Amino acid sequence: MKFNFPWRTYQARLLSELGQHLGDNRLHVVAPPGSGKTVLGLEIMRQLNQPCLILCPTLAIRQQWGERLTQDFLNGQQPDWLSYELEKPGTVTIATYQALHAAVKRGDEVWNTLKRLAAGTLIVDECHHLQKAWWQSLMKTYEQWSPTLIALTATPPYDVSGYEWQRYQELCGLIDAEISMPELIAEGNLCPHQDYIWFTLPAAEEQAPLKAFQEAIDDLLDHLKANYTFREHLKAHPWLIRPEVCLEAIYENPSYFSALMIVLEGIGGVAPATAIGIIGADDSLIPEMNLEWLEMFLNEAFYKDPYFEPLIEQPCMVSIYRRLRKAHAIERRRIYLEEPPHLERRIRQSSSKLHAIAAIARAEYGSMGSSLRLLVLTDYIRAEALPRAELEDSPELQKIGVAPIFEVLRRLFPIEVEIGVLTGSLLILPKLLLPALRQHMAQTGLADSGLLASALPHDPHYVRLQPQEHLRKQMTGLVTQLFNDGQLQVLVGTNALLGEGWDAPAANTLILASVVKSFVTSNQARGRVIRTDPRQPAKAANIWHLACMDPYHHAGGLDWKKLAQRFRAFAGPSFEAAPRIENGVGRFHLGELPITPAAVAQTNRRMLEQAGMRDRLRRAWGESIQRGVHMAEEITLPVIRTRRQKQVYEVYWAKNQAMVAPQLEELVEMGNIVMPMVAAGSVAMVISGLIPPQVLLLVGVLLLLLYSLFNLGRNGYIGRLRRLVRQFEAEQQLRVRWGRVGVAAGLSALAAGAIGGWVTGLTVLLLGSAATGLALSLLQGPKLSAAQRQLDEAGNGSLLIERTARGILLTLRQLEMLSSPYFKIQLRMVESAADQQGCYLEGVTLQEEQLFLELLEEALGPIDNPRYLIVRKHYDGETLLSVQHYAVPGLFGQRRAEAEAYRESLQRQMPEPLELLYTRTFEGRRVLLAARAKTLADPEVMRQAAWR
Repeated sequence: MKFNFPWRTYQARLLSELGQHLGDNRLHVVAPPGSGKTVLGLEIMRQLNQPCLILCPTLAIRQQWGERLTQDFLNGQQPDWLSYELEKPGTVTIATYQALHAAVKRGDEVWNTLKRLAAGTLIVDECHHLQKAWWQSLMKTYEQWSPTLIALTATPPYDVSGYEWQRYQELCGLIDAEISMPELIAEGNLCPHQDYIWFTLPAAEEQAPLKAFQEAIDDLLDHLKANYTFREHLKAHPWLIRPEVCLEAIYENPSYFSALMIVLEGIGGVAPATAIGIIGADDSLIPEMNLEWLEMFLNEAFYKDPYFEPLIEQPCMVSIYRRLRKAHAIERRRIYLEEPPHLERRIRQSSSKLHAIAAIARAEYGSMGSSLRLLVLTDYIRAEALPRAELEDSPELQKIGVAPIFEVLRRLFPIEVEIGVLTGSLLILPKLLLPALRQHMAQTGLADSGLLASALPHDPHYVRLQPQEHLRKQMTGLVTQLFNDGQLQVLVGTNALLGEGWDAPAANTLILASVVKSFVTSNQARGRVIRTDPRQPAKAANIWHLACMDPYHHAGGLDWKKLAQRFRAFAGPSFEAAPRIENGVGRFHLGELPITPAAVAQTNRRMLEQAGMRDRLRRAWGESIQRGVHMAEEITLPVIRTRRQKQVYEVYWAKNQAMVAPQLEELVEMGNIVMPMVAAGSVAMVISGLIPPQVLLLVGVLLLLLYSLFNLGRNGYIGRLRRLVRQFEAEQQLRVRWGRVGVAAGLSALAAGAIGGWVTGLTVLLLGSAATGLALSLLQGPKLSAAQRQLDEAGNGSLLIERTARGILLTLRQLEMLSSPYFKIQLRMVESAADQQGCYLEGVTLQEEQLFLELLEEALGPIDNPRYLIVRKHYDGETLLSVQHYAVPGLFGQRRAEAEAYRESLQRQMPEPLELLYTRTFEGRRVLLAARAKTLADPEVMRQAAWR
């Protein structure tokens, strides 16, 4: 058994690192569709040389594993040691998760046979498919056998809940290796492609309930502000008036404690001093109330908080509840203030997306002509949308589905484009393709007698096919062949049938019309069109996503929010003159969200313009790949990002502002003293003949040049003074003082010139200026430099990121958590955008990179519930100016010795003294609550992946 073909570069690299990755007896590989992860799994199985069980999500994928084994490793021979049945396992057994679950659940002889087989290698393919029941059976199998586990997937479930992600990692472990999209495109294994977004606004009849909901929420906010009785009850909450007594409860639910204060202040009340004292600040640090905080508060108050239980029947609470009910903001004992599920579904299934599909199809056909191979994938069939008679209007074209999409496209392209429908129960083809279909059937040995074709009653150009049971499975391949051959230009189908495992290399355009969206399904569907096609060497694929914007939602609505989240996993060239490959929607440079008709139209035109330039897309991929070597993930933060950093900046701002006026006055005083002294001394030396005036002039020129060289630059005395003056808008004051110094210099020079001649006057001017500047720089320069440096550092967000990152790296090295040679590790700082700074690592493994990013995210992000805090104190001499708190990452906070090691590593980077605080004591919890409150409004730390 041997692989019959040469390995691709990235495959060879992964196989060469196999021993390193299998240290924990597990290998977790992420690779896009088309990267050859199946043959990688088979080669790893061959090298491990143990009995192997391969588990797949579907029968089709199970069959693919067998085909790759026999064709790529065994020269087409079918070995007797290969089995597809758990009832009769072989040395290599390929089965589905469902088959394993059934065997485990029955506890029958099959399960006993498998236990005796005790496979040494267990390969789980596309394990993101694991349902809860499958998961339990698989874990039971894994725990009883303790095999070497090989987990292969194209789409880790990044968008699932924290519990589900933890469960996924419990089996598969951390990701050991990830094959990036640029690597595959550089090798020619996948084609260049780009994800585009088509924005829509809900139809007029769909906007009415959205507008009514927003008006109801506005009315609720007005009512809360006018509801004096409710405000008084809220103000009397024991957590606010007696927080010391309730500290344990507050500690268990600090978010609700914050919500109590935020809502109270937001509806016109004033948080009690006792509550503000807990957070150790004044009420200026309490964030403004928004719908997210109010929603959290109302859910706790109405359904969880025992304090409000006796008040539920009070008129002040009843009036609130009635408004919530009237707004339809309550579903299944949960309050929604931003977009309730019924409105989210309405937007997600908006009929405007049908018009979007038609617009995209029209534009793509105009660009590609007969070369277009458009695939449209959706979730539901909705066959009832097909008219039952000629000229009958279809009332169901208000819902997204296979049949409605087919109808929209059929009406758009009545003649020139051939459209097909391929699902498990609905199959439609142009009538003129029936002979070609029957010919393909004959070539594969299938009789067409089991295929019933009937013309659509409303369009005889199309026929509906109804194959008998024995032909159903073959119809997918037959219709796919028509599509690949170009006889079908548009194919509409379901994600269930075509979204995963289906292969049509000719497909060059995809519209994702799914309303049941997740990262897994979206990425699997994208894999259908990004495969290379030998018949199209210059193939470039366009992938269209649909986003219906809620014009009454401050952030565009949940349909847009979820799509933006999924885009974090989709990489492509940015819309720039010098594009770079990166993930996220930021690469489109959208600016303000398109939530008006004009903005939507403008953004869509821009998307269409880019989508029509496929040659440019190919060049963008090629040029971007040439500028990098690997996909690196980085942490990004705003430059002035948090209340903690703003507090430091404001302290130094006030301190330095107080220095400006004295500095300017001292400038004048020094000039008034030095200039006459220089004049008197110069005249005396010239008249007495001690120094010739020409020599004195030369000395003055040299001193002035020397002073200028070291003091007039950005970091010289005058440069720093000018920067301070500009920051505090005191430029006019500086001009006035300079004028007064100039007057003193001019008068002194004139007097000296009148006595000793013009050379003496010029000498006085030059020497006096140099002496004045030199005296100021010596007396005030160090103080001014320190002040400006403090202000620059306080305003430098990237400096905080860099120092924290280096502290984390030093700690990982000290605790021996890095396997990569430390001298090869490089920390790179990048400016991701005008107001964004980021950093990433080079010279580390993927696991080390992910670990570093998680630690940095925890250290710089909003404080949650760490065991230890870093206390950073800023002093002016012995005067304490400000105190900030930062979380010690959980990995370093398990024991005090490790937390102390992190503090020491961080102290090497920070000029201010750092202290370590344990938060599990009474006083520690008080400080933690205060520190947490100060970071409530901090932005989340973002991750950005880019080819570097």
